[in-house]
Amino acid sequence: MSDEYDEHDERSAWERGLAKMREVYGDEVREIPEGVSTFNDVMLRSLFAEVWDRDVLSFRDRRLLAMGVIAANGATDIWGLQARSALANGELTVEELRIWRHGQWFPLSA
Repeated sequence: MSDEYDEHDERSAWERGLAKMREVYGDEVREIPEGVSTFNDVMLRSLFAEVWDRDVLSFRDRRLLAMGVIAANGATDIWGLQARSALANGELTVEELRIWRHGQWFPLSA
């Protein structure tokens, strides 16, 4: 889990967000330079520099919440991205993902 926001961090919100995105996803997500995509810029400044950087939930807990929402929406490609990142970061084990995967799409097929 990361430390609380450091008011002495001289980096911009975009730079802090990019650093946090790298921490969360590693090499799984392609970096888009600042100013190229408004959506990406807002996502880095708010989702990663603020939300993912809060010291309220562990990365594992955030990841599990995100994976639940993603699975409920049937987004298998994004779920796979989360699963690969969780494995790479040691947040989930292969066995935990196997158990998770058995029931993840049930609501869509019921």
